[in-house]
Amino acid sequence: MKIILSGPSGVGKDTLIDAWIEFNPRVKKTITATTRPPRQGEINGVSYHFYSLEEMQLRIDNDEFLEHMNVFGHIYGTPKSSVDKVVAEGGVAIIRVDVQGALELIPKMKDAISVFILPPSMEELKKRIVGRKSESKEEIEERLNTASAEIMCSFFYDNQIINDDISEAIRQLEAMLSGEIFENVDLADECMRETLNEYTLTKMNSFLNLAEKTGICAEDS
Repeated sequence: MKIILSGPSGVGKDTLIDAWIEFNPRVKKTITATTRPPRQGEINGVSYHFYSLEEMQLRIDNDEFLEHMNVFGHIYGTPKSSVDKVVAEGGVAIIRVDVQGALELIPKMKDAISVFILPPSMEELKKRIVGRKSESKEEIEERLNTASAEIMCSFFYDNQIINDDISEAIRQLEAMLSGEIFENVDLADECMRETLNEYTLTKMNSFLNLAEKTGICAEDS
């Protein structure tokens, strides 16, 4: 089984995934490759595969990724081998990608379940990003604006789950594996409207153009 999982920066995707893996040993995180530098505490080959720009480009040229995108000035990619290994062993492969990557993958991977992780509110999301102490004031503003546009795209996913209480979020993720559908359209709409501005509209339009290009809009209609 394959799970395409996305959410805005700071929503707590990695914390939730790690807790889900601890709860259900079948769940495995596929390791994303990136050209960005490691944050404090991140381990190469465990948190991410950290590659130089030259090495990343070589792997892209060799068609080693399911998808790859430039996000906040760094390239991210999902290695095919990482996903294939988990599925071959009978596990649940979590493909953690940003919205751009998901819009590419969802139409291609008909057998995958997609889920967007929502924050309880934009105020809480800002608190989490500021608490990381890894971004400048300008970067925080950019991430919040981008988050609004990404949340708008949550409607393209099969499920929207709120990461407020981890135990409840895990319960919903487990039920999702059995076919339950979780939608939080009202919260997604509220979060999006809180930070709607010219930047988010431009970003949102770029996502929608990509969605139209990949065919996901036609499938969703």
